[in-house]
Amino acid sequence: TLYGMMGDMQQSLALYEAGLKGVEPKSTDDALALADDYANYSSVLGMLERSDESFQAAQHAAGLREQHAPDDPKQQLMAAAELAYAHFRKGDHASAEKYWLRGIALVKSMPDPPMDDAFRMYNQLSIMLGQNGNAERALALANEGLAFAEQHGLHPDSPKWPPLLRAKSDAEAGLGDPVAAEKSIRRAIAISVKVFGPDN
Repeated sequence: TLYGMMGDMQQSLALYEAGLKGVEPKSTDDALALADDYANYSSVLGMLERSDESFQAAQHAAGLREQHAPDDPKQQLMAAAELAYAHFRKGDHASAEKYWLRGIALVKSMPDPPMDDAFRMYNQLSIMLGQNGNAERALALANEGLAFAEQHGLHPDSPKWPPLLRAKSDAEAGLGDPVAAEKSIRRAIAISVKVFGPDN
């Protein structure tokens, strides 16, 4: 909502709670729109650190997608991402990893994958693995994400590169390779400066 974009999470939460109360979908389109609303509601709850309720809302969103669009890869990808983030916010990193890997498998199977979703999943899973002390797997995921970007012709100056390059740098540092880590972070900084300017 506009309130959420402005940072007023409490007002955004109140609007979602009022708007979602008692709503039942009458068609597939209604159900998928409702799933989007529950996914956003889950995010707002997560930002307010109400992880149990956030998890329930994400489950409801994913359930609507699985019930009404079981053969739609994009909807199943969204369901996987929603459940991954919900489990992550709840502290269940093993389940978060399972759903992020499911999402990554889906984007790899698509002829025209949603690139933003793909990069977010590669990035978040790599960061989580690194924070959990698994730098080797974190580096493998970051490199896989970078290779995926190259395979799909991502422009060399795209702002989508730096997050994955930073995740790669963190993993390289975690593996005790400061030279490689510096090379990756310098590339990330160079792209960011080129795209956003030196003050961003």
